[in-house]
Amino acid sequence: MARRRDKTAQATREEILEAAFSLYGRLGLGAVSIATIAKSCGLTTAALYWHFKDKEDLYRCCLARLCEIFEQNLIRPLENTKDYPQGLNGFFVGLLELCDSQERAVVFSGYLAQVGAAEDPQVSIFYEAFEQRLLASLATFLEKGKAAGAFDFERSPASYAHLILTIVEGCLLSARRGEVTQVIDTLTREAVLRVIRPAQP
Repeated sequence: MARRRDKTAQATREEILEAAFSLYGRLGLGAVSIATIAKSCGLTTAALYWHFKDKEDLYRCCLARLCEIFEQNLIRPLENTKDYPQGLNGFFVGLLELCDSQERAVVFSGYLAQVGAAEDPQVSIFYEAFEQRLLASLATFLEKGKAAGAFDFERSPASYAHLILTIVEGCLLSARRGEVTQVIDTLTREAVLRVIRPAQP
């Protein structure tokens, strides 16, 4: 019987995280109360506090979820591929799959734009580490691709990594105008592949 209760508690925690992840991404930390999150899950605030210490604790758990989503869908595929031009294209396909609706794109853009982010040193540290992780992965991928003769570009891999991250952020922010699919699926890959050219045989 205890095992069933544990499973239910885990499912409830996951439901809270899912609701909070969407609300914080769309509206920002300051605009979302614990009561709002609890109501969206059909819970009391007391029940929510049983799972999370406070709303900052819940927000940090949402940031950890964001990091894992990007790791799984964007970073690890880059690190595991040997087909470099296809891997770069796949990076943007992965981004498009993450943002398969405007609503989801708005959520991700809210986090990347740090909408209503807490004045919390841990949150600042998270965003800095998150950005550095993504930049390092992109730069390493590009460096390996160039060394393998798959890419032909003039500047440092790090500068192109910054370019890609800037474009990713711009694409996600465009979701608030409902343009995300068009931007990611055409402009983004086109823009990057114009400067990071597959090497000619």
